Amino acid sequence: MRQRFVVTYDISDPRRLRQVFKTLKGFGTHLQLSVFSCDLTELTLVKLKASLREIIDDKADAV
Repeated sequence: MRQRFVVTYDISDPRRLRQVFKTLKGFGTHLQLSVFSCDLTELTLVKLKASLREIIDDKADAV
C-alpha cells in the first residue's frame, strides 16, 4: 500500500542541494521550489530516507 508524503527541504550547500533534488526526482513529483510529493511504499520510504541520509549534513540541512 502506498502513502503520499510531502517532502520539503532546506539545504545550505549548492552541491548537496542538487543531489537532494536529483534523489527526490527519482521518488516523486516536483511541486515547487524545495517541495516534492512522493507516493511511497514502506520499502521505498526506507530507501529514500537512506539515500537522503548519505547526502545531507545533519547540522546544516533540514529535510
